[in-house]
Order: sequence, then C-alpha cells, then structure tokens
Amino acid sequence: MPRWSPAVSMLNGSEIVVMGGNSFIDDEFSSLGDVFIFNTENEQIERRVQNFAGLLQFQAIGNKCAQFDSDSVIAVVEDEE
Repeated sequence: MPRWSPAVSMLNGSEIVVMGGNSFIDDEFSSLGDVFIFNTENEQIERRVQNFAGLLQFQAIGNKCAQFDSDSVIAVVEDEE
C-alpha cells in the first residue's frame, strides 16, 4: 500500500528493507509496523512482518535508518502514540 515516512535502508548487497511508515487503512490514518524486503537482483518484494494491531507501529521522519551489521538495520522511529 502507498505510505510515507517509512524507515528504508540497504540490508545487504542485493536487498532493501522498508519498515513501517504511515498510510490510510479503511480511510483512517494509521502508522504501520510491517516489514518488506525488496530484492534488487530479481525485483521481487516479500513481506516479512505483517501489520497487526497491537504490535509496534511507527514512522521514521527523515529516515534516520542505516545498516548496522550484516543483515541488520537500526532506525530512530516514533511510535503511533
């Protein structure tokens, strides 16, 4: 779904991670907590974490996010509250 203010970072040499952000769900504004991995080699996207109510839902204003270690990312985010 379209979103703004997600955390986006390289995960490794061929994958980009997209986490959280804001969007409209059933015409209501909501922060998201889902995680997608985009593979740049085969141009496939895979959802790794579903957006479930009650889980951490967040936005990353300014995308303060970076690869921390091999296959790990650290991000400064705001939760929905």
